[in-house]
Amino acid sequence: MHQIAQLITQAVHVRYIKLGGGGGRFKLCQELGIAELGFGLQQPDRFPAFAAGDFAALSKLMAKDGSKAMSIANVIGQLKKASIAGDGPTIWITFEDGKMWWAVSASDATWQLPANIDESGLQLTLAQTWTCLDTAGNELRINDLSGDLTQVSQYRGTVCAVKTIDYVKRRLMGDYRSEANRAMAAKTELASSLLPLIQHLNPADFELLVTLVIARSGWQQVSVSGKTMKDIDLELVLPLTGERGLVQIKSKADGRLIEECLSEMLNWGKEYRLFFAYHTWVGNEPEATALERYKSGRILGGEELALTVIGAGLTDWLINKVR
Repeated sequence: MHQIAQLITQAVHVRYIKLGGGGGRFKLCQELGIAELGFGLQQPDRFPAFAAGDFAALSKLMAKDGSKAMSIANVIGQLKKASIAGDGPTIWITFEDGKMWWAVSASDATWQLPANIDESGLQLTLAQTWTCLDTAGNELRINDLSGDLTQVSQYRGTVCAVKTIDYVKRRLMGDYRSEANRAMAAKTELASSLLPLIQHLNPADFELLVTLVIARSGWQQVSVSGKTMKDIDLELVLPLTGERGLVQIKSKADGRLIEECLSEMLNWGKEYRLFFAYHTWVGNEPEATALERYKSGRILGGEELALTVIGAGLTDWLINKVR
């Protein structure tokens, strides 16, 4: 990992690339640890010209094949962006499945003909193959990235330069702007201060808080809280998708209680999403350790619950309830 961090730091270029036909060969490139470049460059006459950086000769070959001047100029511009050997390490990015994927090629990496004659395009061996995680292990979701970067995904060609080089490097290193770090620290501190307030709520007000948090997430309640159905406190529906959910709400919880409640809700059917909310942990084992075991439902408790209260815009409501 130290070597990869060093390559990121030393990177001279950041390039956006679509892998294969419309990105359709991304999985193969990921498995092989390569980037792939088409434009018919594997043809015997085109490859030597490209490898030598003789773009004038390459333009003539394309014109000879019947390509129009405007199209040739566009392709040559992209190939110049892709031809980066000797300049220094290059960071490559692409977008798939709602995430940004990145890779790094070393400064001495060059585009080569594929070993398999049936493969199309040239291949570039990567020092770091495609991943959607930063060096700290955080997922690089498109929705969490700056629009100045993600707008490059609208590019209609195959390869282009990315201008936000410093931003890309920081995000790959898991290093945020100092202002963002301060804001995140302040949010964490706010969540820590809200948890004791949540613990001061009586059972009815705590159930109301959880109901409000869920409602502001888009879910609609379709049952009367804890009165018409045994074993659950809320039955929910997500109008946009028709997805259904069940909620159990307890003031205090331990591992045994969570397991029992999830088991009871599972009896309703696998089509339901399960939620369990509590505010005070009373288990003998560490809270985080216990919660790792429960994958069948979303557990809202402790500071995570406090963070959802902040996200739902209910901070003032909570403060007013208990002050």
